[in-house]
Amino acid sequence: MRLGAVGGVVLFPVWSLFNLITNCIFPTPENGESQMSCSTVLKSLVELCKTTAFGAAAGVVGATILRNRGHEFILDPEHAMRAGALGGAVLGPGMIIGLILFTIVYTRFSENRGN
Repeated sequence: MRLGAVGGVVLFPVWSLFNLITNCIFPTPENGESQMSCSTVLKSLVELCKTTAFGAAAGVVGATILRNRGHEFILDPEHAMRAGALGGAVLGPGMIIGLILFTIVYTRFSENRGN
């Protein structure tokens, strides 16, 4: 857990810059534009892969920093990369599914409350 936290702090500027560039290359579709356009589908794929890639990178960076600072019993960078990639692969789609379910429940609750 510390590996990802340390690596995440170091990689946060890179993550922010990557998000800025992605949003400039693939802007949000305006009203009336197709939601299934090529750029929208490509942006969705980039978003799903991004969490896995940055999770792996955060694991490696965090493991390297903590090992160089003398912490013992820390995963080696290879295993930290695998753990970070697995965490990103699970949390990325999990967050999307959670947000979709939250939106559905919230809209149903709001509609029922208004009646």
